[in-house]
Amino acid sequence: MVNSDEEIETVFIDYLEVTQSLGEEQPDSIRVLNDLARLCKENLAKNKAIIAMAQANIDIKDKKLGEIGAEYIKGSHTMHHKADTLLYLMKGSTNDLNYLIKANPTVNFGEYFDEFEDLSKGVGSALTINPERIRKVLLKDKIRNCSVPSGTCLWCYVEPGTLRWHDLFATDSDYKLINLDGIILKDGKIL
Repeated sequence: MVNSDEEIETVFIDYLEVTQSLGEEQPDSIRVLNDLARLCKENLAKNKAIIAMAQANIDIKDKKLGEIGAEYIKGSHTMHHKADTLLYLMKGSTNDLNYLIKANPTVNFGEYFDEFEDLSKGVGSALTINPERIRKVLLKDKIRNCSVPSGTCLWCYVEPGTLRWHDLFATDSDYKLINLDGIILKDGKIL
């Protein structure tokens, strides 16, 4: 439990153990998820950011952005209805790179990656474009208090050696590049 007077801004909750038994729809698991959702909302009211990390029902790695919906979240009947914002954090794939190139034929995506070095292979090594090093953060379905349209995807590069994240670009659900410079995402935070 997090006390309201503690100097903590963000709380991460991984409820994987609860969702593992949801396939059998056990009453105890559903009750625990309901309690968790209620506690998340209560703590949000105390100005603490609660991020509940859910498990996906299926492997959505190679799904197109427009095909991903709330039904892929285990326990979505509870957490989805309580959440203010849904974020889907996924690895990139070769399919993603192909969709990006097809939707933006005049863009050289190599320019987005050339400045980063693969530190896992030593300083100064050349970086090849590897979609598996890309993380995509998809905003979908519910984005209350957020001025970004549903289906917006933020694409980031993760350095394999240091695990540092670098923002690259943003797209809509059809993989077309969009400009989000200066857009307020939530709570005064600007991209």
